[in-house]
Amino acid sequence: MNMQRSSILAALIMALLLTGCGPVYRTEYYYTPPSSQLGMACIMQCENSRRECDRSNRLENELAAMRQDQCESERRREEHKTGKKSRYYCPGYYSGGADCEGAYRSCYQACGGTIQSRTICTDFCN
Repeated sequence: MNMQRSSILAALIMALLLTGCGPVYRTEYYYTPPSSQLGMACIMQCENSRRECDRSNRLENELAAMRQDQCESERRREEHKTGKKSRYYCPGYYSGGADCEGAYRSCYQACGGTIQSRTICTDFCN
């Protein structure tokens, strides 16, 4: 009975490990700009918005890193003061941020541009 249980456990572990090695995909986008000057000016605004979105995400991540460092410093200070392992908890401060590329694609299409996408397998393909 114990041998059977070990075999089942080993099979489950192997199945879990193998599912982690599935194919990895990437989506490529092909952009066709609108033909009008107005559409091109609109796309320039989309690009400016994307740059601002990227900048905002970078700043947010920098602030999150600073908050994380401050929290870890306070935790270490408490451990040094008490001589015991601290129960001070530092939550993860990082957020995913805004989806700048998705917003850009929506804006691009709203300006009259077209986008073709293609999903390709990059790793562990069969």
